[in-house]
Amino acid sequence: MLFIIKSLKEVFSKGRNVALFLILFLLILLLTAWLPNLDILRFVFASAVFSLTEKFSFLLSLLASLRSSYTVWSQIYIISLTMLVSLNLTMLVYYFSKKAALGAYSGLGLLGVLSGILGIGCLSCGSVILASIFGLTATVGLLGVLPLGGNEFGLIGFALMILSIYLLSQKIQSPIDCDIK
Repeated sequence: MLFIIKSLKEVFSKGRNVALFLILFLLILLLTAWLPNLDILRFVFASAVFSLTEKFSFLLSLLASLRSSYTVWSQIYIISLTMLVSLNLTMLVYYFSKKAALGAYSGLGLLGVLSGILGIGCLSCGSVILASIFGLTATVGLLGVLPLGGNEFGLIGFALMILSIYLLSQKIQSPIDCDIK
């Protein structure tokens, strides 16, 4: 576990990685607030009534919907998963810049991100994505059978993100060259 702390210190010792993490965190959080409100966003941006400043102000004001539309546990989950995804992506960018060959661990990070997207926020958001992939009837049937009602996708995404960060930390701390025997 010490290698995780060393990796985090190494990654965040550079200011650009801290900035990247913060930008990714904000963007993902904003997307989480915007996705359930796409219809009203289309209306505001298509309308000539609102000025450009008001339109962008409205975009930022939707962050308040994260507080009012979700339970405390959902808010904690959303912020935690957003932090994990941002951390994973920042470490991945750092690793790509440090080493040319990443191997199979990037696929695991991508699986974590995709699974997290399916489970982020509430069941309705993830079910919209599932319905577009599998069709409405199959999605309703699948979600009805699952014991946690679809929250399994969020838990799987959470676990995959942690595993990906763990594996990336190991790779960041491993030497660049292979040992010659």
